[in-house]
Amino acid sequence: MPRAPLHRPFIKLLLLLRVIRWYNVLALLMAQLLVAWVVFAEGQWRPLVSDAKLVYMVLASTFSVAAAFLINAFYDKDKDLVNNPNQVIMGRLMRQGPLMNVYALLVLIAIVVSFWASLKIGLFYLAYNILCWFYSHKLQKLPWLREFSATLLTLSPLLAVWLHFGRWHWGFAYYMMGLMLLLLTRELWKDLMGHRGNIVFGYRTAAVQTGSSRLRTLLPLIQTAVVCALLGWSQWKGFEFDFYYSATYAMALYCLILSAFMAFGRTEQVWSKLDLGFKIGVVAYTLALLLHGGSWL
Repeated sequence: MPRAPLHRPFIKLLLLLRVIRWYNVLALLMAQLLVAWVVFAEGQWRPLVSDAKLVYMVLASTFSVAAAFLINAFYDKDKDLVNNPNQVIMGRLMRQGPLMNVYALLVLIAIVVSFWASLKIGLFYLAYNILCWFYSHKLQKLPWLREFSATLLTLSPLLAVWLHFGRWHWGFAYYMMGLMLLLLTRELWKDLMGHRGNIVFGYRTAAVQTGSSRLRTLLPLIQTAVVCALLGWSQWKGFEFDFYYSATYAMALYCLILSAFMAFGRTEQVWSKLDLGFKIGVVAYTLALLLHGGSWL
């Protein structure tokens, strides 16, 4: 039998890294460490370096999120043939069996590493991996529940860091609200971008149930209400505009701007640039923690 070219395994590895979105996984790893360092360790490296549980937890998050992207791409391969035919690689160059083996291996490593940290962390990541599979298998076909569950699953690794340190932090609670708003807006934008494929394959998304035109109109109104509610809440409670509240309010305004582009920008160029806008928002919002940390470094 002819032997496979030597470059084929390397190409498959590159394809696999693309499927698991290694850049997103790396960004999440850095975000967890940044939150632990700036928010909870208050700029001290020594507590983090000596915290073996935190290291195991970050590794468990890395493997869990990679597995989640893999199983989600597997379930979305038919829909993506309609929405992004030029970007689909699942089922073309990689077979189903090996991919599921890789998925099982990633989940196994994540669970074993998390149980090394502690029983509580192990149970958390066991539940997280089950919910990620359940989302790909069932929840992503249910309107609104799909968008909210995807947002919460994305936030879960950062929430795990918060739970690990075990103390309430009002500022970080506001910070997470701003990130949740951005991620939820992005999920609704993805619904609108994949509207045709969702209809063809029976994905009852928020855009399908509400109507794409109506959703584009409602979203800026909802974002405006959120901005006004945040401002009114601060005035009622007498909050000072510290870093966390200011960052959250700025993110709400940023989401309002993105929603306006979603509502009034009808050209393909505008919609393609929105993806870049969401990525910039996530990166800037995360790196803003360094500015806060710089005040006491």
